[in-house]
Amino acid sequence: MVPVEGRIQLSLRSRSNVFQQAFSPFPQKGYKSIRTRGELVYALAWRRAGGTKEIARERVDILLSQALRVFPTDRELAKRYVELARKVGMKAGVRLTSKQKLRICKGCGGLLVPGANCRVRTRPEHGTTVLITCLDCGTKKRYPTVRERLSKSGS
Repeated sequence: MVPVEGRIQLSLRSRSNVFQQAFSPFPQKGYKSIRTRGELVYALAWRRAGGTKEIARERVDILLSQALRVFPTDRELAKRYVELARKVGMKAGVRLTSKQKLRICKGCGGLLVPGANCRVRTRPEHGTTVLITCLDCGTKKRYPTVRERLSKSGS
């Protein structure tokens, strides 16, 4: 049996449950079969089936909350936490929520905290627009706001 790095290997002969070997293609959930030198070997995969996106969302939330907590004392550490949160999200295929996106600068990748390193203004451009300016790099973000519409029922 050829060792596979980072995986636990079990040959068919070492499994004690003969019924499971005879009728199941895989001994347990999370195992993959690998053929090495003609011998069938079961290898435990690193990731379990499902649940990675939920874990990634939790990690992103934790990292961004830690960045907010650390921001007043160490801005570079807060920026690193934001970078890690974005990398975890990209690796797992998890999108940031709109509230989370508002807190991150697209230019420098730092955490945006109103009054500390960003300026928030409202402008009457094509309706009302919220303008967020990063004071570290000068990048501007514009977000349109939707006005309430009057309902046509009754009046």
